[in-house]
Amino acid sequence: MMAAASSPIEAMEVHEVQERGTALQRSNGPMASSTEPGVAAHDILHLTSSMRHISLEPSVQVVVADLLAAAAELQSHKQGINAEQCYSGVLALQPDSLAALQGLGKLWLAADKPLTALAYAQRALDAAADEPAAHQLVGDCQLAAGQVDAAVGSYQSALALLNEVCGNC
Repeated sequence: MMAAASSPIEAMEVHEVQERGTALQRSNGPMASSTEPGVAAHDILHLTSSMRHISLEPSVQVVVADLLAAAAELQSHKQGINAEQCYSGVLALQPDSLAALQGLGKLWLAADKPLTALAYAQRALDAAADEPAAHQLVGDCQLAAGQVDAAVGSYQSALALLNEVCGNC
């Protein structure tokens, strides 16, 4: 449910967010082609930008989840630029989003930009040092960047964390 607006400008933003949210629900989402009616990835970013100005915690969580799902779908269809926009929209709302940071790391790694990927992977690791997948992604990026010794250390950290979680599975 939308929060009550405390000013006329905020009321306009709430109304715009409601309208765009309804349009997104009716469309095929951000994957709609330009010939189909629907909401494109840039419209979702505008929606999240509008929502930042008003306090809608549960709604923001829904938008973040939708953006992450859209980004994953776009990435699986080799639409990296649009996926990057969705991940960036998530980071605008949640700067330490592990899923968005890892998504961007994987996206840049797939684009053969290991140093850019490493920057995002390192931010993901900083946000969740206890996540084995974060250490593994850092290792993948380091390996792709030719930093073999550092990659081995990252992989060892990932394995150590996995052993803590599941014992000797």
